[in-house]
Amino acid sequence: MASLRILAILCAVVAPATAGAAAPHAVPPLDCQRAEAEMERVVCGDGGLRALDREVQRLYGLAHAAVTGRRLEGLDEAQRGWLLRRGDCRNAVDRRACLVGIHLDRIATLRLHHAAARAADERGTSRGPVAFDCGGTPLAATFVAGEPALVHLRWRGAGHALTQVESGSGARYQGPGGALFRSKGGEAELALPDGTRATCRERDRRP
Repeated sequence: MASLRILAILCAVVAPATAGAAAPHAVPPLDCQRAEAEMERVVCGDGGLRALDREVQRLYGLAHAAVTGRRLEGLDEAQRGWLLRRGDCRNAVDRRACLVGIHLDRIATLRLHHAAARAADERGTSRGPVAFDCGGTPLAATFVAGEPALVHLRWRGAGHALTQVESGSGARYQGPGGALFRSKGGEAELALPDGTRATCRERDRRP
């Protein structure tokens, strides 16, 4: 009986430790050596998409290690939902553009809702969200370094993925339907396909 009690105690101690060690992998990262789904293979075969996927996984891991209970369950559920949405890009006319947008949206969402995801920016490629005020309407811009660099804009609940292009002064990003985001010194110009035109200022900037 004494041996059984000792065994039970050891199991109680070891099991939580094992579960804790496995927690960051509750939603496993993409393994390109075992990729079977069509969109997984597309991501694995494209260096730019693969870099975006690595950044998603890095941010997810940081967020995952910092939350517990229902927040942890919600984070994992959202990550699984994101993977399903990524798979839906197989039906898109431009699959790569769809995948870029899906990855950028997840990066922006993780950074927006989890402070821990912003805790090690020197190890990743993303920064932000940078808050802008556009005539009383908030704009959140999340930047991702790369070749080319990208920006995700969250405007009135909708996300927009834009790509950096050459600019004589400041940073200029363009997207489908005439979307434009041009920034310099805390000031920004915004144009969206729905006809939105706005001048914006970083919220933490002072005149």
